[in-house]
Amino acid sequence: MITIKESTYDDIRNIQSLWADEDVMKYIWPGGLHETEDAVREWLDGFINAGTSKKHYSIFENGKYCGETQYAIDEDTHSAALDIKLFRSAWGRGIATGALEYSIDQAFKNGAEKVWVDPRPDNSRAIALYRRMGFVQKEMPEHVIALGEDPTVFIYMELAKENIGRICEVQKNSYTTRFRGLELQAKLKGSFYEKDPAELPVVGDYVKFIYNRRGDSVILSVCERKSFLQRPDQSKTVDPKRRNKKGRS
Repeated sequence: MITIKESTYDDIRNIQSLWADEDVMKYIWPGGLHETEDAVREWLDGFINAGTSKKHYSIFENGKYCGETQYAIDEDTHSAALDIKLFRSAWGRGIATGALEYSIDQAFKNGAEKVWVDPRPDNSRAIALYRRMGFVQKEMPEHVIALGEDPTVFIYMELAKENIGRICEVQKNSYTTRFRGLELQAKLKGSFYEKDPAELPVVGDYVKFIYNRRGDSVILSVCERKSFLQRPDQSKTVDPKRRNKKGRS
């Protein structure tokens, strides 16, 4: 069983051993980072005293410590930096995905509009994981560079809380949305059910939605329809006057 909890001073020695591991720190601090207990305590204070704007979590599998994950929200840009580190024994078993999903959900819950990571280009395992989770590579923003991140050394990747997808299938109370090559199951936000049925999404509509990595995504709104031809159910959307004129020509 995987347990993710907010880190406390009781986790300092675990964090020390994680940072000192050469495999864990290969792409961050070659040879491992060897910090004193006091240094880690001072660093951890920054998370413990920050409220919900930043959190550091310790990850356990069946009671055994196996790594850390964290987020830190920039209140000016509403973006959150993410990080995760795991011992080699925890690699390749879905623990990283589950832990990152937890950090992402907490960051979004506490005000972030997007989350970002910046792996090195040769860290292929991490990059593949981020892509599977929906992260997209983009040009590194100025506010991230201002933190000391170098766009010539790191790849910037981000995941937005709200996304744009296209409806490709509609079933009763369920929608399939195509997004970045994926087909995601989605449901309507509750406020949709107060609207006219003609305003509900149909196949071909672009919709704004919140991507849920562990279940149904949530459709928030339908993007503006540029023309009648974008909707396949023409009998519902074509103006009767236009249809009559066409029939008499």
